[in-house]
Amino acid sequence: MVVVEVNGYTIRQSADLSRANLREANLERANLEEADLAGADLGGANLKGANLSRAYLVGVDFRFTDLQGADLQGADFRGADLQGADFRGADFQGADLAGAVVDESTVWPEGFDPGAAGVHKIGPGVNLSAANLSAVNLSEATLEEADLSGAILVGASLRGANLERACLSEADLRVADLTGANLSGANLRRGNLKRACLSEADLTCATLEGSCLSGADLSQANLSEANLKGADLSQAGFFRAYLRAVFSLNWDLIKRTLMISPADLSGANLTGANLTGANLTQATADKDTIWPEGFDPVAAGVIIN
Repeated sequence: MVVVEVNGYTIRQSADLSRANLREANLERANLEEADLAGADLGGANLKGANLSRAYLVGVDFRFTDLQGADLQGADFRGADLQGADFRGADFQGADLAGAVVDESTVWPEGFDPGAAGVHKIGPGVNLSAANLSAVNLSEATLEEADLSGAILVGASLRGANLERACLSEADLRVADLTGANLSGANLRRGNLKRACLSEADLTCATLEGSCLSGADLSQANLSEANLKGADLSQAGFFRAYLRAVFSLNWDLIKRTLMISPADLSGANLTGANLTGANLTQATADKDTIWPEGFDPVAAGVIIN
């Protein structure tokens, strides 16, 4: 058995390389038969002529990877990111590509039908309504104005993705990673974002009406003018979030359904927010929290740390 070391990883048949960082590595003709590469980063790597038969490649980042002439028979590509990958001359016999994502620049072997293989083509304005994209790597994907209504994105990585004005109504985004994502103007109505990470996300003017954000991380997120009517924000974290005028719509309706306690509002900027009647019992804040003019957080039940 041929064994080689690349970037500190042992490259061999049946190797456990899950979540390995092999970006831009030279793995030409490497023998990775039956290897576990789940969640690994192989973006830009050279895998020409490599043996990946029966390899476990779920959620692997293959963006702009050279896989020309590779043996991919029986490999499991479910949820892998294949944008820009070059598969000319590769053998996909028996491979599972269900839920893998591709784009216009992905190059396929002659005669191969990616649509029949169950891959999802992504890009601006694409229709992925009700698609199963659980655990898929869509980091930095360009999906502005895309239709992802009802899509299943449980545990998906959308870090830095452009979802401006995208439709994500009723999408399942539980524990999804949306760190730094652009969701300005996006429609997330009745979406399930329980325990999702939205840290540093841009949610300006986004519609989150009726959505579940219980336990979500909204630290340093921009929720300026977002619609949170009826949203469940219980146990959500708002550390240094910007919420200017976030509750600017019909507050008489909002205050009856909004659940924000016990939220962490440490460092949050609530300038201009209408918090009249809000249930903030046992919500926490600190000296850096900026409150609307005239609002008494202590009287509202806020605990100042």
